[in-house]
Amino acid sequence: MTNDIHTMTASKAFKISPDKVTEEQRRLAKIANFGAVYNQLNCDIAKTLGVSESKVQKLYATSISIMENKRWVILRNLIQVG
Repeated sequence: MTNDIHTMTASKAFKISPDKVTEEQRRLAKIANFGAVYNQLNCDIAKTLGVSESKVQKLYATSISIMENKRWVILRNLIQVG
């Protein structure tokens, strides 16, 4: 499995190494990631996935943390180049 943002989110949320992330865990993380990007409510994501809101909240928080870190790295790199 690739080491993309969805795998990273699943890895951190489920507290496992990226190479141990299952397709199902990656799928859940991917939905949470897109939910975070498009500001979808946790209850809507939970309903869509058929999982608890607390599980979605954990994925969502991890997703936001990773995205914020990536955004700052990109911004810092742009500032250094420019």
